[in-house]
This record gives sequence, structure tokens and C-alpha cells, in this order.
Amino acid sequence: MDNTLTLDHEWIELMKEARDQGFTKEEVMSFLQNPQLIAAEYAAQEN
Repeated sequence: MDNTLTLDHEWIELMKEARDQGFTKEEVMSFLQNPQLIAAEYAAQEN
């Protein structure tokens, strides 16, 4: 069995953009696990 990984180039670009905006890998992972909670936390910080 061949254990190769195919990366989606659009996904890579999105991850680079998140990094460029100052998000950590952990913040991105938290968002992917619970987007509503993280979005609410960031919205509260902006106010």
C-alpha cells in the first residue's frame, strides 16, 4: 500500500493566509474543532 499524502493547494493557501494574519496552528485547529465557539470569542474581543 502506498502511503502518500495529497495536499489540496487551496487548503495550503488558506493555512498560509491564517499564518500571515497571525493565527497559530493551535488556534486554527481549535477553530476547526468548534468554529462557533472560536468565532464568538473573537467577536467578543473586538468589542
